Parts: sequence; structure tokens; C-alpha cells
Amino acid sequence: MDRLVPTYRKLAVKRSNIHLDIWFLHQCQKQRVTPSFVKAKLPKNVSKKLSYNIEKKIIHSEICKHYSKINAINIDLTILYDQLVQVTPYQLLQVNLNDIHDDVGFF
Repeated sequence: MDRLVPTYRKLAVKRSNIHLDIWFLHQCQKQRVTPSFVKAKLPKNVSKKLSYNIEKKIIHSEICKHYSKINAINIDLTILYDQLVQVTPYQLLQVNLNDIHDDVGFF
């Protein structure tokens, strides 16, 4: 149990940060702004429209990648939760989970 709660907290924070990244990418899409890490280095003779479409696809790909990471983290969190339920008294488990949820601002 000593390692389970900190590991659960770490994964919960990681998931929360990935949700924030996804929110940021969606905002970029809405505002039609390209984040600097997505800027495609293309030859100067490539049209703006083509460049924009490539960057749009990269953003979409990043969002999909982030959702895949969230799914993997959710699986790990479920496994950890099942382990915690087996080794932790119910009251202590609830206190720990409530603390984590309060700290992380769970999604």
C-alpha cells in the first residue's frame, strides 16, 4: 500500500495534465491558431491553405495521441484502485482518494 497511493496520485496528475493539453489543442483549433510545436517547416512555394491543412492534421493527430494516453492511464488507475480496495480499509481509502481528487481537480 505504501507505493500504491503515490502511484495513483502521480497517474491522476498526469491524466489531468493531458486533459489540459487536449483542451489547449481544441482551443487552438477553434481560434485557428497553430502552436509552435506544430508548425510545419515547408518550402516557401507551398500554399498557405496546404500548410494550414497539414498543421490541422498534426493537431488532430496530437489530440488522438493524448486520448490514447488517457485510456492507458485509466486502465492503470483501475488496476491500482482494485489493488487499493483489497489492501486498504474503506475509510482510509476514501480519505486518500478524496485528497487526490481535490488536489488534481479530477476529470
